[in-house]
Amino acid sequence: MDEKVLAWHFVAGRELRDGQRLRRGLYRLPEGVKPVMCRVGFHASRRPLDALFYAPGPVVFVCRVELSGRVIEHTDKLVASECRVLWYADATSELYRFAVWCAERALRRERAAGREPDARSWGVLNVTRRWIAGEASGGELGAAAWAVRRAVHAVKEAAYAAAEAAGYSAQAAEYAAQAARAAALAAAEAAGLPAELAAYAAADASAESAGYAAALRAAGDPYREDRAWTAAEVAVQAAQNRRLTRLLLALGP
Repeated sequence: MDEKVLAWHFVAGRELRDGQRLRRGLYRLPEGVKPVMCRVGFHASRRPLDALFYAPGPVVFVCRVELSGRVIEHTDKLVASECRVLWYADATSELYRFAVWCAERALRRERAAGREPDARSWGVLNVTRRWIAGEASGGELGAAAWAVRRAVHAVKEAAYAAAEAAGYSAQAAEYAAQAARAAALAAAEAAGLPAELAAYAAADASAESAGYAAALRAAGDPYREDRAWTAAEVAVQAAQNRRLTRLLLALGP
């Protein structure tokens, strides 16, 4: 297609992935070179949540871009022969804030369902907030995340044990409950990872937690379980994309 598309792109530091210096303005492929998905051209995504999947690290800048010229679109990304960088900003702190938001929503879902999350999962979120404010060290953040990792392992082991000990219907329900807890804990653990990994992993684990919880409510009917899982994940990811969009747009001019 030949149109202008507003999109999002993440880079590590102040360089594009082909080594060019990051700046506001227009970039073009050389004359005669055509864009090829995943190989040649300027890549970006319409939704920042999709662009996050491709984010490099460790210092992450977000770019608001306008793709033009020859534009090819795939499921979650585009590639173009021309790209205009409208603005860019260091998104590290905002990605951590997004990770905390995703994790907290997952943990609150578990609490509302009567499955109180491990105290260590709340702890890592508090440490992450302190780190964003400059009040905690990277070592403290890593230690808190490691503590949650042990809790995740324990909950997953409990889920497998429940699956072996119960009949099919009870097994499915108990496994879904434990898996939802594990995914919520994993979302909290993700808040202690490097920014780009924290944001994506927390969003992914939070959506997975919602899917498990929805499947649990529909337990006993495999068709309803699958539909409930999909609907829950889609709804959570839409909310995540709205939240991330607001956070990133606040960095712009």
